[in-house]
Amino acid sequence: MSEEINIDNLLSNWFEAKQRIIELEKKCDKYKSIADKVLNMRGEDSIKSKTFKLTKSDIERQSISKKDVPKDIWKTYAKLSSFSTYRLSQIKKK
Repeated sequence: MSEEINIDNLLSNWFEAKQRIIELEKKCDKYKSIADKVLNMRGEDSIKSKTFKLTKSDIERQSISKKDVPKDIWKTYAKLSSFSTYRLSQIKKK
């Protein structure tokens, strides 16, 4: 990787992109809420237009907490997954 990368520009662009994602997620949540109201009013789980179809499905997931099972069971059945995380925050200017 090139040493000429401007770190401030990199992090600034990333931060701005994250802010746009947050704004878009809020918009999507708003549309999802409206669609959910329409589905509930109609008593249906799908709606269609000329160009789109929306289907709502409810998913159940079961999980177990480490504190809820004996240690030997946890050691036997727990699955370990590993991944990188990044936390980017803006430093407040004084």
